[in-house]
Amino acid sequence: MLPSEKSQQKIRNLRKLYFKIKGKKDELLAKYNDNSFVDDPSVDIETIAKENGITEIVCVPPKEINYERAIFNGTVIKLNKKDSPVEKRFSIAHDLKHYLYEKEEYYKTREIIFKKPYLIYKRKEIEQKAGYIARFAKTSKSERKPILKANILLKLHLRDYFKLLSKKVAEIVSVNIGRDVPIETAKRAIKKLSSNYFSNNNDLIYISSKDFITDVINKLYDEETADYFAANLLVPTSRFILWEDKPDNVIAKAFNVPIKCIKKRREEIQSEIVFKSINRKSFERIFSAEV
Repeated sequence: MLPSEKSQQKIRNLRKLYFKIKGKKDELLAKYNDNSFVDDPSVDIETIAKENGITEIVCVPPKEINYERAIFNGTVIKLNKKDSPVEKRFSIAHDLKHYLYEKEEYYKTREIIFKKPYLIYKRKEIEQKAGYIARFAKTSKSERKPILKANILLKLHLRDYFKLLSKKVAEIVSVNIGRDVPIETAKRAIKKLSSNYFSNNNDLIYISSKDFITDVINKLYDEETADYFAANLLVPTSRFILWEDKPDNVIAKAFNVPIKCIKKRREEIQSEIVFKSINRKSFERIFSAEV
């Protein structure tokens, strides 16, 4: 029996993303393919980054980069100095993807994967409740009870909306990237972006706006794509196969990456091997076959 339509779409999208990333990854690693990967399969990510336009990689206090793992500014990658060495390596690979694709004007030409607003509650209803709250400071104590009730209702609306929105964001990105994105990851993306959009808590009523939802989904898509790029670059399929019979902790140490990266790569590489073993026509024929 064939997978569901949504599962089929995820596989198609993962295949498309894999070959797009594979081309860039192979280009970056081409001059390093003479090494013995049985002895040392790790990738010298700092050298590769600097050979491809990154001029400086520095460790800075978390506060300087707003407690992120890393950021890149121009041609400089700033790493969170509190992170472990393996986390820093992954961050370099992650931000190298952002740098390279921005350099190639990828962000100006990429397909927007989400275009329609995802509204749960009627905006006028939420704005009306917010209006009560805005007038709270101007009312007497006897008038505050109904306004407090409206405030509670608004918070409940926002809480429920946030849960539903997080679930929908995770679902949309998962299908478009071909990899499962946890709801918690979507929640963090929404919270992070909302701090740039809104100046105070009451302004969160505008979280249902089309611009915000479109931006958060595409931002999360870009971040998840960068993670997949980093994993492919640091743990190439051909090198991993030479080590796959060893325990995850041994492989992680050899590749100099977080153990969670190896666990995830085991799953991804099974699909990647299939993608490489059959051509596009055969691949599409498999999914177009009748059950």
